[in-house]
Amino acid sequence: MKDWPASFKVAVGEKPKLLHETVIDNLSTAEFTVRVQGPLGSVDLPVAIIGERADSGLIKEARVYYFEKPITGQIGSRLSSFPRQASDRVGQAEDMPGINAEYFRAISKWDIEKTMAVFGRQAYVDIGVKHLDTPEKIRALYLAMFGIEFQLIFKTLAFDGKTMILEWELAGEHRESGLAAYQADEEGKIGGIRMYDVFDPDMVPALADA
Repeated sequence: MKDWPASFKVAVGEKPKLLHETVIDNLSTAEFTVRVQGPLGSVDLPVAIIGERADSGLIKEARVYYFEKPITGQIGSRLSSFPRQASDRVGQAEDMPGINAEYFRAISKWDIEKTMAVFGRQAYVDIGVKHLDTPEKIRALYLAMFGIEFQLIFKTLAFDGKTMILEWELAGEHRESGLAAYQADEEGKIGGIRMYDVFDPDMVPALADA
């Protein structure tokens, strides 16, 4: 912990700002921002820490997810913390609760209209350091993502009735991993998605200035 200010290029005394906390059984996920200084200048960097608690209530393991570019200037790649197991399998939409299954089914088929249909009227997607809060920006993001072949192993999938936490790794030899939080709105649609992975939204011309 003493090394974090230097490794994250955070000013001494700078405090994280907690935005969301999701506690499900023995899992605790804290999402916060911390102001970092890097090649992009001064940036409020979103960070997610998922922790597994022991029976004593203390954290026995924690995994940290964030977008590396604001710190190093490079996209980077976060390799999975999980050892491969014989029981690993590619996740399916049917593994997910509620509207999340419809969302995953739509993006797996690269169906932009069905994807947009699962979002609520005031939905947003946070990715990298971008906050995308209009249908036009969200559509541009998914159109850029569609066409990329991927299969995900669901390493953690937890749901508290409103927020689903998904910790995943890519199937195959390149074991990149990430975490996303999916939050439902009052109408049961997706109100917000917060993605912690390596996709750079600046690669999408329509989002470069978002």
